Amino acid sequence: MAFLSPRQMIDDMYIKQGSTVLDIGSGSGAYVYEVCRVNGSNGKVIAIDIDESKLALIKDTARIGGFAVDTLLCDIERGIILPDYSADYIIFANTLHQIEEHLRSDVIKDVARLLAPKGLLLFVDWSHQSKLGPASHLLIGKDEAVNLFFEASLKLTRELEAGDYHYGLIFEK
Repeated sequence: MAFLSPRQMIDDMYIKQGSTVLDIGSGSGAYVYEVCRVNGSNGKVIAIDIDESKLALIKDTARIGGFAVDTLLCDIERGIILPDYSADYIIFANTLHQIEEHLRSDVIKDVARLLAPKGLLLFVDWSHQSKLGPASHLLIGKDEAVNLFFEASLKLTRELEAGDYHYGLIFEK
């Protein structure tokens, strides 16, 4: 059984060097480091999370690797304080299932607002087939996710192979 590979997910996004990339709900930073690897020294990476200690660890680890990462301490259920069209690419991985169900649509609309025209958003979450991860009642099915992003004026452009326990989707404006 194959597990999710953040490296493969980032490679499948075809991030152009020098881009601005947001990792919303960055957690331990697995996607942040992979973005730094492909984004080049002129790119900008912003890790967004509610856990200050995780953001500090991301910043320190990135610095050790020779990368500069900005961080933003934020409860995304209350809104992300960044200007519209802030990012060329957005990573939104393993986070939506943690959002209160009645707030999911608003959070996705806020995330979509940050994406520049022609920008791409990578969405990854746990699949219903998974016996790992969050409780099944918290999971968001692929069809539900597509509908939520469609309501936020994003369209599905590709599905990605995300291992046995996750699914990956790429949306664009």
